[in-house]
Amino acid sequence: MSAYDQFKAWFITPLEELEQLSINETADGRLIALMISISLFERFVKSKLHSERRNGEKFFNQEAASILGIDEARFADFWTVYRVGFMHYSQPKTSTKDGLPLYWELSDTFAEVPEYYFDPKERIWFIRIDPWKWAKRTFRLWESRPDLVDQLKSFPMGTTRIVIGG
Repeated sequence: MSAYDQFKAWFITPLEELEQLSINETADGRLIALMISISLFERFVKSKLHSERRNGEKFFNQEAASILGIDEARFADFWTVYRVGFMHYSQPKTSTKDGLPLYWELSDTFAEVPEYYFDPKERIWFIRIDPWKWAKRTFRLWESRPDLVDQLKSFPMGTTRIVIGG
């Protein structure tokens, strides 16, 4: 099995199955899909940069914002709220924008990339995103560059095997 086939088996196929389960009201896999696909997006950007011999946070933020078609400030806010929150606390983080609260909001009516929304009545900023659209966008990135799956030699794709016995 190729590294990309293993990648699909571990991430893409299970998340596609989770989305099907999430269609009913008893299961909601949006947070799990977003958590996993954020880490897959990070791996994609870092793998791409590594393949181009460009490393460092400056390049990461520039490349990630460019891939998403948003400015670096919006990417930085998104990354702080969603990536830092999810990867460290299993929930998005609250932050500030222009001295006002910056919260998060998820809906299937939102875009596949982070977007700002300001509620003038409450004087609160939101970073909105549709988790499933984001996940599918991230999958398409990998489908366009399967050669990047094993680009990070410190984080190679593993293999699985069944061990029987005790």
